[in-house]
Amino acid sequence: MTPEPRLVETPIAKKERRAIEAKAAWADHKALQLAVDKNMARLRELRLAQAAAPAVEPRVALPRKRVKSGVKSPN
Repeated sequence: MTPEPRLVETPIAKKERRAIEAKAAWADHKALQLAVDKNMARLRELRLAQAAAPAVEPRVALPRKRVKSGVKSPN
């Protein structure tokens, strides 16, 4: 097996490559930030809508009918 030849990158090519990678990373960062901002706005709207909605009265559980002991059910 022969080792792969190492590519020698010139300083100018390295700067250009890193500039391209930085630009792509910055675009990814901006896209992620935009997604987070949209989600926060959506959640804020939901929270405000819930706060503005009239409060619903909680249901009260009705008492169960008591069955006398010793009496079997008709089932």
